[in-house]
Amino acid sequence: MTRARADVTNLEVDLRGYQSRHVDVSGSLAQAKEEREGLERRVAECAAVVTARHGELQAARLSEQEALEQGRTLLGDFRTLQQTISEQDRKVAKLSAQLGLLEQMQSRLEGFSDAAKAVLRGELAEAMPAGKAAALADLVTVTDVTIAAALETILGAASEAVTLDNAEFLPGIVAQMGERQLGRAVFQVEAPPAARTGSAAPGWLRPATTAVQSKSPAHARLVSNLFDGCYVCPSLGDFIRWWRANPDFEFFLVATTEGDLIDRRGLVFAGRPRKAAAGGAGSGVFSRESEIRSVRANLETENDQLTTFNEQAMGLQAAMDANEAELGQRRGATQFAAQELSVAQADERAGRATLSSADERIAREQRLLNELDAAKAEAVIRRDRAQETLTVKYTQVAELREAITTGETSVETARAESELRRTALGEARLSLAEQRQRLELVGREVAELESRRTEAAIRLSARRSEAAQNERQVAELRALSATAKETSLRLAGEIEVATAALAVVRKELSATDAAVEAEDRILAVDREKLRVIDTRLRGLEVALAEQTSQCGFLVEKVQADHQLEVASVDWRLQLWLADGEPDGLAGFDDLEDPEEKESERRPAKAPTHRGEPTAEDLAALDATDWPPLVREISELRDRMAGMGSVNLVAVEEYSSLRERHDFLTKQSDDLWKAKEELTKAIDELNQTSLKLFTDTFEQVRKNFQFTFERLFDGGRADLQLVQGEDVLESGIEIVAHPPGTKLRGISLLSGGQRTMTAVALLFAIYMVKPSPLCVLDELDAPLDDTNVGRFTDIIREFTRYSQFLIITHNKRTVSAADAIFGATMQEKGVTRLFSMRFNKERDQAEPTQPGGFTMAR
Repeated sequence: MTRARADVTNLEVDLRGYQSRHVDVSGSLAQAKEEREGLERRVAECAAVVTARHGELQAARLSEQEALEQGRTLLGDFRTLQQTISEQDRKVAKLSAQLGLLEQMQSRLEGFSDAAKAVLRGELAEAMPAGKAAALADLVTVTDVTIAAALETILGAASEAVTLDNAEFLPGIVAQMGERQLGRAVFQVEAPPAARTGSAAPGWLRPATTAVQSKSPAHARLVSNLFDGCYVCPSLGDFIRWWRANPDFEFFLVATTEGDLIDRRGLVFAGRPRKAAAGGAGSGVFSRESEIRSVRANLETENDQLTTFNEQAMGLQAAMDANEAELGQRRGATQFAAQELSVAQADERAGRATLSSADERIAREQRLLNELDAAKAEAVIRRDRAQETLTVKYTQVAELREAITTGETSVETARAESELRRTALGEARLSLAEQRQRLELVGREVAELESRRTEAAIRLSARRSEAAQNERQVAELRALSATAKETSLRLAGEIEVATAALAVVRKELSATDAAVEAEDRILAVDREKLRVIDTRLRGLEVALAEQTSQCGFLVEKVQADHQLEVASVDWRLQLWLADGEPDGLAGFDDLEDPEEKESERRPAKAPTHRGEPTAEDLAALDATDWPPLVREISELRDRMAGMGSVNLVAVEEYSSLRERHDFLTKQSDDLWKAKEELTKAIDELNQTSLKLFTDTFEQVRKNFQFTFERLFDGGRADLQLVQGEDVLESGIEIVAHPPGTKLRGISLLSGGQRTMTAVALLFAIYMVKPSPLCVLDELDAPLDDTNVGRFTDIIREFTRYSQFLIITHNKRTVSAADAIFGATMQEKGVTRLFSMRFNKERDQAEPTQPGGFTMAR
């Protein structure tokens, strides 16, 4: 029964513990769910932020792509415009060269005879003062260029006529021409106008005077006389047929727009003349003048167009620069948006990881709560079972006590009957004595039964017997009770037999009754004491059961945690040893990091050797103050729990990692040392390279200024370093300012100017470090005649130091060479090589045999 009580008590204690833990776990679960709801809101907010950041990133990328596409479009337009500028530049250069050639031919009086040239140049000063003669082309302006060829046909040889201010100079001029053998020349002097009569000219027959005008009013009469009686018609056949129909028509010359000519004599000059060499004597003065005006007008138009293109290029360049800046800003915005998106995604991932941890915690708490519910239900079942067992035990004890009470009642009844029969007992005292002895025997048997009941209770409290043994004991007690009842019945029969004898001894029994009453009072007091002791015993049994259960739990925990038997541990010895250093701690001193700072190391306790404890030391531990020790143990357990599980191979792993760390540290030190040496060597090389580059750059810069001024006959040029962090990696900008132009970048120069600038830079570099031989491949291709002359001049100067091999198709460059080598194809598929050396002293060319010549320098 005591064990059943202890089981019920333990189960109730466990049930209360389950309820307490259930409350704690329920509170923790509710808190975890609240935290999870907050985390869900936070994850939703992070997801919204990620979506917004993603949209911003897409918008930034789209904006960047738009700027990039705009930049590509601008770059394509700029490149197209650059090509257009290059083509326009070539057109301008071509027109400039053409205009220069025409003006040069005009200034050299190409197409005039030697006599006319001498008169116009003022070489016949003895016959006529200078400035008194002028070329006919300088006096006449053709207003209709469509009939310029017809007008030249009308003039014929007179197109080379020289107009004299005074006809009196003519005899002297003719005499001087004869003396100098200058040949023939055509002169024009003022003549009176001729009177015209006869048929009037039809509308399709145009007077030549209507297509020309005088450049000066003073020469109007001369121009009028020059084309007087001359007409222009569209068809020669039409005029001949009309002339036959109108023979009285007076004219001097009639020319067609196709170049045919008919005079008053009926002579017809038809056909097309052979083409003369370009710019040769066959070129008409009117055509040349018209061509000069046309080329000059075209040149002005092309220059204006080139200026417009350059302005557009500068505008596109500014737009490209602005687009580049805008693209940089948009790229920065894209990078910033990407960073913001990465941060938002990291926050979202962290929130989801925390939410996953919260879900795991909720699941863990829910599992623990379910386990507690299951354990609680199991404890309730076990408690109910123990309660039922205890109820059964209480019923059995009640039955035993009822049996004892029944026996006592029987005894009292027997005593009452014995009082009625005391008078009959006098006669049978011996029998009564025997009966008393038997009664004492019954009393001893009753006492023995009481003793057995007590022993059964003790056995129950000590948990030494099980329910089956209790049942057997109850069965034995019931058997004894039945035996007692049989004995009581038997004694009742005997008492009835001896009733008569009891009456005799009633008086004697009075004293005995008094003694029995006294003993009954003493027995009542003893029974009360027994009840109090039984109550205390039950309380002690409950406390003992609780302490026994706790001790069993502690024994199991010590066995599971430390693999020790509690019975074999001397707590005094262990408590005394706890004040010293643990064994094996000194072995970790070798694992200290040698690079750890001395200030960061914790001062180690000096190891103390206390030896073995004495009896006095162990006896002094009985007075230990346990609450502080319990708190210290609790703190140490919390710290150990916070450290996690123990890594049993940590020392070996640390030693291996320590060796690896030392090896890598050594390698790292070697690498750092090598890096410092390489850095030092690189710095020395950079300093040397910087000095050499600076000196060479300054020398090339000075040479470039000299060669540029030499090639352009003036102007200004410079080489500038583009600002950068490293001079050796910075770019070089060429600034060219040809004479008569504004300062501008080399990209805006014409093709010839850029070529001459490149030649100046080439020779500037060549002056710093010349070589014995230099090959130039068609370097003069984009140059006009003037620039070719400057180019050959500077080449001729540098031939003092080097020998030049030039591949060229320019005649002026060829004429400046000391020797030429070429190939001709006189027949198809047959190539002939030739070479020629120029003799500067005799100004003659000397042919040489292939392979047998030497170059003159």
